[in-house]
Amino acid sequence: MWRALKFAFVTRLPWLYIYFVGKTSAIASINAKYQTDFEAAQQLYINALWHERQAAFAYTHRGLKISPLVSPSKDGDIMTRVLQLFGFTATRGSSRREPRKGLMSLMRRIKEGYCLAITPDGPVGPRREVKQGTLYLAQKLRLPILPVTNGMKRKLVFKSWDRFQLPLPFNYIVLVYGAPIWIKPEDDLEQKAAELKKALDEITEQADRAACQQKM
Repeated sequence: MWRALKFAFVTRLPWLYIYFVGKTSAIASINAKYQTDFEAAQQLYINALWHERQAAFAYTHRGLKISPLVSPSKDGDIMTRVLQLFGFTATRGSSRREPRKGLMSLMRRIKEGYCLAITPDGPVGPRREVKQGTLYLAQKLRLPILPVTNGMKRKLVFKSWDRFQLPLPFNYIVLVYGAPIWIKPEDDLEQKAAELKKALDEITEQADRAACQQKM
């Protein structure tokens, strides 16, 4: 019982914090039409974002039928519960641990009508290096990859491998979407990985610049 209570506390705390940050922050978006067009057309897609930008994503994308990919680790257990509190249905899987099982779980989510959210440089890096698993999945499922990122005027940057960013309350948060990337059967995944990295780096720089320029 004590373990269950401890787990509940550990998961409620970050949920309450991120929720408070979101409620006290102004949130703007750039190129959101890429996502809204997909939603209007009922086109499923894969959100791709850098691992370091996950925290704000949990709030800004709550309520959408998106299933984030979460590693099958103890930290992943906590993240899964936090995401559930925001209304997400997470998919557990990893490119390192039981990748086939993770792939099957993602395919099941697609059949259930969920879009996906994947950090192509997670769960352990290298930072901002796209692994081909996301591209392989998009190619096999014939789904577009929708690059997305966020920039925050006020944040804490941790000394972790990904330089994880934690938004602070009373903030200004900017979401930026990149043009969708389709992976054809004949496409070279290494080239597409470079294309996705370039897109994510560019919109991340754009989001940071837009957030920092905002006067508060």
